[in-house]
Amino acid sequence: DPSMTYFSVGQDEPMSIIDDWGPDDKDPLKIDTLPLSRLSHLAFLFGGVGDARHVFGSIIGLHRAYRGLSKAKKTRIQAHMTLLDIHPTALARDLCMIMLIDQLVTGGLDKEATA
Repeated sequence: DPSMTYFSVGQDEPMSIIDDWGPDDKDPLKIDTLPLSRLSHLAFLFGGVGDARHVFGSIIGLHRAYRGLSKAKKTRIQAHMTLLDIHPTALARDLCMIMLIDQLVTGGLDKEATA
C-alpha cells in the first residue's frame, strides 16, 4: 500500500512551531505577549509527525521562549503536544525518545538501573 510507505528519517530541516516558521517569519508565536491565563493552556498538534524532528525543534523553541519570560509567566507556562502518525512504529519510537529525555531532565534513572 503506497499510503503506508515508511521513512525512518524525514527529509526536511527541523523547525520550531514556536520560533521558526521559515525565513519569511522569524518569530511567529510571541509567547511573552500572551496573558498568564493563556500560558497554562498552550496546545500544539503535530500531524504526520514521523521522526518528530519538528516536535523536538519546538521543544527547543519553547525553551528559548521560556528563558525570555518574566518570573510570573515562567511559573504558569504549560504546553501540551499531541503527536499523530499513521505508522504506529514512528509513534512508538518518538514516545521512547520523549521518555528518555524526560528521564534525563527529571533525573529518573537511579544507580541500580544504570549499573
